[in-house]
Amino acid sequence: MDRPQRITLSRIIAINWYGFRRIIDVNGLALLCGENGTGKSALLDLVQFVLLGSKGTRFNRAATGDGKRPTGRDRDLRGYCLCDTNTKTKDGQPRYLRPSGVTVAALEFEWPLEDGSTEPRRETWGVRVEYEGPTSDARYVWFYTPCRLHWADLIREPDMTQPDVQQMLAEDEFRVRIKRDLQGDHFGRLETYLDEMGAREHLFFDRTQMNKTLPGAIAFQPVENFESFIRENILEPGLPEVKEVRRSLDALREAERRVDTLGDQLAYLQRIRTHHLSFSEARREEALFGHLRAALDHAEAEEKFHRADSDLVTLRERHAEDKVNMESAVRERDEAKARYDEVKLVAGRDDSLRKLNDLRRQRADLMPRIERLRHASRTAHEMLNERAQHWEEWLKHGQRVGLNAKLERSDLLPQLRSEDAHVGLEALPGLAREYDRINRLGEDWMRPKLEEVEELEKTERDLQYQLISLNEGRTQATPLLDNLRSRGHKADLFARVVEVKPEFESWWPLLESVLGPHRQTVLVEDDSFLAAWEQFQKTTSTELLVSADELRTLKPVAETGSLAEMLETKHPVAQLLINHLLGQIIAVSSSTKLKTHDHAITQDGLLKTPGLRRHLSQEKELTLGEEGLRRMRKEREEGLERVREFMSDFRREVHAVRSWLKRGEDHRLGEDAPKASAIELSQLPGLEANERQLEETIQLLATPEQDRQLQEMDQLEMRLRGLEQRIGSLSTAVTAFVVNERQMTELLDLSREEFQSATLSLHESLNSLPRGLPQDEINTVLKAALEAGGTWQKRKDQAEYGRQFAHDRAERTRRDRNDERRKLAEVHSEYRHDFDADEEDNARYDARCNDLESHQLSHYRQIAEDRRREWEGRLQSQVLDVLREKIDEATRTTKELSKILDQDIGRYRYRISQTRDRAQSAMWNLIENGLEGFNPSDELFVSSHQDEIAKAKEELMAAIDNPDDPKAQRLLDYRFYHRYDMLMIPSGHSEEAAISLQNNARKMSGGENQAPFFVSMLAAFHRVYDLGRKDSRRNLGLVVMDEAFSKLSGDRIDDCLALASNFGLQLLLAFPMDRLGTMIDHADTVIECRVDRKRDGQGRDIHIENWVVPWNKDKLLQALAG
Repeated sequence: MDRPQRITLSRIIAINWYGFRRIIDVNGLALLCGENGTGKSALLDLVQFVLLGSKGTRFNRAATGDGKRPTGRDRDLRGYCLCDTNTKTKDGQPRYLRPSGVTVAALEFEWPLEDGSTEPRRETWGVRVEYEGPTSDARYVWFYTPCRLHWADLIREPDMTQPDVQQMLAEDEFRVRIKRDLQGDHFGRLETYLDEMGAREHLFFDRTQMNKTLPGAIAFQPVENFESFIRENILEPGLPEVKEVRRSLDALREAERRVDTLGDQLAYLQRIRTHHLSFSEARREEALFGHLRAALDHAEAEEKFHRADSDLVTLRERHAEDKVNMESAVRERDEAKARYDEVKLVAGRDDSLRKLNDLRRQRADLMPRIERLRHASRTAHEMLNERAQHWEEWLKHGQRVGLNAKLERSDLLPQLRSEDAHVGLEALPGLAREYDRINRLGEDWMRPKLEEVEELEKTERDLQYQLISLNEGRTQATPLLDNLRSRGHKADLFARVVEVKPEFESWWPLLESVLGPHRQTVLVEDDSFLAAWEQFQKTTSTELLVSADELRTLKPVAETGSLAEMLETKHPVAQLLINHLLGQIIAVSSSTKLKTHDHAITQDGLLKTPGLRRHLSQEKELTLGEEGLRRMRKEREEGLERVREFMSDFRREVHAVRSWLKRGEDHRLGEDAPKASAIELSQLPGLEANERQLEETIQLLATPEQDRQLQEMDQLEMRLRGLEQRIGSLSTAVTAFVVNERQMTELLDLSREEFQSATLSLHESLNSLPRGLPQDEINTVLKAALEAGGTWQKRKDQAEYGRQFAHDRAERTRRDRNDERRKLAEVHSEYRHDFDADEEDNARYDARCNDLESHQLSHYRQIAEDRRREWEGRLQSQVLDVLREKIDEATRTTKELSKILDQDIGRYRYRISQTRDRAQSAMWNLIENGLEGFNPSDELFVSSHQDEIAKAKEELMAAIDNPDDPKAQRLLDYRFYHRYDMLMIPSGHSEEAAISLQNNARKMSGGENQAPFFVSMLAAFHRVYDLGRKDSRRNLGLVVMDEAFSKLSGDRIDDCLALASNFGLQLLLAFPMDRLGTMIDHADTVIECRVDRKRDGQGRDIHIENWVVPWNKDKLLQALAG
């Protein structure tokens, strides 16, 4: 494999960098070795400082781990420049060996030798740092020279009188030396220095990636998240430029807003038009029904006029007929009267006939009374039989419900079934008295039962209220607690946050007695105590209030064996209160052991306190904790069930008795019969006997001739009575004719006037109808109303109802129309001036509506569609196409890196895994197929993916709109369209046996982690330096690591260094001396760091000098072999 031509580090210039005053030559793979504290990390920090500047450098990363946690070995730039001793002065300030000074830190880089050249190209990059005092700010001169920098370039020419004294150039002299004498440059801004260093014409590397990768490499700490590492350190950041896309998106949204605005206006205008059409139709119907009312009035007046005229004619015709009929009836009456008088005269001469006629008249007068009494008797018998049956059933029912329902006078009930109705009627008053007595008996029985039911209902309500309180976690009213919670304070009840331990169940009732009212103690946080105390003073409840601060001051503790150990809680304030109340009371097994403690109690309730003995009764109800609440709820629920069972039984019995009493009342068993009825019915037998005697006498006296004569007299008498009645009726009609004729004439005149007035009103109504109302429609409506039937008033009421309904609908639709107009003006200000919301005509609104429907809306929709096509085009070319190119580039990068990594490192090979993120499936469809890439004919595919693609486009729009939202920006970052991993594949195995470092890195030991870390860092530095065309690439290739391979075996180190050689990277590694033998074979430069320290009598450093010893590789190998 062709290795790239790299720019390499050739010199490290450390002048007054901690204890270093050296220019150190390096070549190829350079190893810095030495004991701890000899300055290896200091040199690597110098390299980092020169490459990253003062803002990106975190010193001594290998010692501090991640560079974030402060340790005793932390370094800073001031410490390096002034030589920090890691001690303090008497006033507590850091102690430096140099009170002021100038430091030069620089790196020299060398290009590969060009054909025909004798010297390689060199550049020196670095910084001059000057501190005027330990507390002053640093002054920087960032510089670059296109040549090698020598000692003489940094110091003034030596004074001949003091040849050993070397003075650093002053800042102005140094700037002149760099710019004029060395043809270099110095930079006023750190950013300019860093950008120039990484530029193509200089060291040519990715500045952003260098700032992220180099600090992590120096720390040589394991990678915990390989996916994030690959995205951040190996793949190039590349968000698409979305400025134009956002501009076109804004234009699209503006066009869509315009379309939405016009569409909203059109919707308002269409609703206004609909309301106006409904209003016009309702007004039309109102006018039509109003005219219908006038037409019905006219038709009714016409009918009344014709009817009055017809009635008058009929009256006159009937009068003439009545006069003729009256004359005929008078003649017929006179004839009948003459015949009756003749027959009566003959009968008056026969005494037996006259007596027989009197008997028949007596019998005729008696029969109506007898028939009436017979009918009354039958009715009474039916009533009495029914009453007897009801009495028997009612008494049996009373026995069934458990009452002693018996008659004291048992003879009364059979009397109801007597053949003589008056006997049964006479028994009713006695039965009524019996009913009143038995009814009082039932009411007396119910009274205590009802009182018991009322008491049970009260108990039920109490139990229900208690259950509600228990479900809310309360055993009694807690006004203080409720008030605090309603104000947002966190407050708890002591009894609710403590539990009795199961093993002390037998002590529970006694614990309740000892705690007593303290169970209702309210617990609050310290910041809520003042508010609770203020509210506590206002209430008169039995609750107690705890002061947690005062309890903490008391520092209560629970002694071994005390009652406090029987309770448990997670509430800290409750635990303090438990210790305070129960921590000193020791639970003992017998009364003899009470004397061994100041405060003690037996399970029988004997309580001992200093100077006092008491007997506590055990609480019957357990209330502590959730278990106490559960038991109380269970007890209340069981009690409620028992109460409801009792209530059900009592109510059933009461209902049975009440139904029995109601049944007696419904059957009217307590009603009495009137005395007159019984007396009158008792006369029926005598009257029937009298009627039979009269009938026998008539049969005895009557002869056939007498019967004939009497029948003729009866017929003549009946005929005379009929004729007299007819003559009287005709006489009345003839006499009333004059009055009736006058009234009918007046009625005819009045109806004629009404008809004429109705005709005039009809013409006026017809003239007031709206224009365009056809006469056929008017006639159709009138015809339908006339054919509907019913009275004229009903027809007119229906017409009036129709008119009123139409009027109400007109008012409602006008109000709706005007309200819609006002809403339109509120939402769209252009309708506030030229459009009147109360205008009756709708012409302006209709014209605007027609304009929007026919022209404007379609015009702006076309504009919006053009804007959409423009946006989608830019989205495709500037976002989706860029993402696709970046994704393809990432795939090539991972393949290229995997190819370079394709060699054994120890027992494994390493490969970068790249798989599509399924969560981005919709975006993948957009990227691969484009916005117009779907086949419209594939309806099944399009319909199944339409919502998903639409959602992806919306998310893209949100990402373009929100550049500051990291989550949204992931859609624009191609690195998040794949899931990445570093795989460890055992040598000789397929990828199926691969180990995911993303999932398993944290489970590996330190040694197992170092090889993957090194591989990852080589890939990351490859990303830093892999710029430009491969055939003409000249890039830096420096990799710096501290404490490298400290836990890795020699064979794996060999493999790692060989891999670095494949990448064409130059390694600068710092490691302890004991690892030198495992790495010397690969080294081109070996430098040992040493340090000399001088201390005063107090053991403080007064002089520190770091220096280096270059080793000869061949001699070193011989020494290690020997």
